[in-house]
Amino acid sequence: RSLLEVVIATNGKHRLPGYARLYLGSGGFKIAAAANMLGLFGALIAYLIAGGTFLRLLFEGVLDLSPAAATIGYALPGALLLLWGLRALPTLEVVILGAFLLVLTLLSVAAIPHFDVQRVLSSGDPVDALLPYGVLLFSFWGLSMVPETFELVGRKKKRGIQALAAGFVTAVVCYAVFALVVKGITGDATTADALTGLRTQLGDGVVLLTLLFGILTTFSSYLALGLTLLRTLTVDFRRPRMFAWALTVVLPLALVMLGVDNLLHVLSVTGAVFLGLE
Repeated sequence: RSLLEVVIATNGKHRLPGYARLYLGSGGFKIAAAANMLGLFGALIAYLIAGGTFLRLLFEGVLDLSPAAATIGYALPGALLLLWGLRALPTLEVVILGAFLLVLTLLSVAAIPHFDVQRVLSSGDPVDALLPYGVLLFSFWGLSMVPETFELVGRKKKRGIQALAAGFVTAVVCYAVFALVVKGITGDATTADALTGLRTQLGDGVVLLTLLFGILTTFSSYLALGLTLLRTLTVDFRRPRMFAWALTVVLPLALVMLGVDNLLHVLSVTGAVFLGLE
């Protein structure tokens, strides 16, 4: 809400580092730029890791893709869409959200025969209670999307507040339902990406559905944050569009290819360190 007030009160188009430069000076700009850039790059890396895994498992037995080939295959459509400017992103996001909710509903229904409430109630070591902090902060943050949202709703305050509130509530409900379903099925055997652990419990058709679910959700977020990073580089850093596009697409992909492939570590560090600093 507070960032939205800043966006409303400021003329011109900016992203988070740009607002920090205007209101906090060069020191604030440097801190915001470092945190924002590293946070966005970390998020893109996380989505490439998860999306590549889901794509590889989706074609397993039909087309045996290596992890590197699957990640590249996942990133390529996103790179092309970001290059074309994604003017249709709002419409695309609505379609993906509709598909996401449909798949979540079907997954929840399919999970009923395998659901055990005792798995949900089981708890780990209390010492580990704060371990999910970085992952949860990563999941709920979304600060970089505030300027994007405001521009999409025509720079209208009331609509901006409504859009942000609706987005947050939708995320909370979907995360809660999905976490409950996965925990009730896989319990302590839950995997880092959540979906691959379901393969041992659910039938082939449901597994296919869950993998499509994973690809849809991660790809949607990859596009949204990729576009935010691209616009931040062009608007706040005044970099040429092709340079910004290449950096947005190539650097995260290169880091995954070089071995940055532990999903939980990337989520935790990105959330707790970079987004916490932001």
